[in-house]
Amino acid sequence: MGEQGAWSISLNPVVLCPRIKNNILFFYLNYILLAALIFFISMLATFLNPKTIILSIGLAAAWFVVLKATAEDKKFGPITITRKNATFLMIILSGVAAFFIMKDVFFITLGSGSGISLIHAIFRDGAKERIEETTSEPQQLEDTEPQQDLEHDFA
Repeated sequence: MGEQGAWSISLNPVVLCPRIKNNILFFYLNYILLAALIFFISMLATFLNPKTIILSIGLAAAWFVVLKATAEDKKFGPITITRKNATFLMIILSGVAAFFIMKDVFFITLGSGSGISLIHAIFRDGAKERIEETTSEPQQLEDTEPQQDLEHDFA
């Protein structure tokens, strides 16, 4: 009588494990978009903090100084610093600085994004959306209608 609901609660591991696997495989793009949305909103909220704005401006200034200073190769004793080496070092330092400046954003995104996605994957009964494993052999469909000559169909 009617359709089966899209949501159900099951604590049986035999039902739960394939359900989570199928839902993750089917809804993975939705989960990624959810995490990106949470990340974007968290970034906006974090940049309202004056400390974050000042540190971001300092990081941008450091990039400016490094790029201007390495317009030509610099030699410090036996060590030659090229623009490529300086840029690589600044990428690493920027990543570490960004993590510490916005570590709350990363943890909020990781925690809430994966939590919401896991709750959805557990309770969503995607029986209709199951991804069937395909065989390597292509299946031939039987032709039930006779072939028509396309040249005569235009008349």
